[in-house]
Amino acid sequence: MDNQMDAQGRRGPGYWTQLFNAYLDVYLKYGYSANDAIERAHQSVYREIEIYYGVDL
Repeated sequence: MDNQMDAQGRRGPGYWTQLFNAYLDVYLKYGYSANDAIERAHQSVYREIEIYYGVDL
């Protein structure tokens, strides 16, 4: 089993890392500075985690 899913079939750490990298790539391509792109990618992944797990981070 890779780290895309955990033992219960939920999204694992590898999934969230890949999602962060995808968001980061998009923000950088749209011309955001590195620091802004990292912050926006971080916020985007947190939003996705909140939706997926039904939590408030």
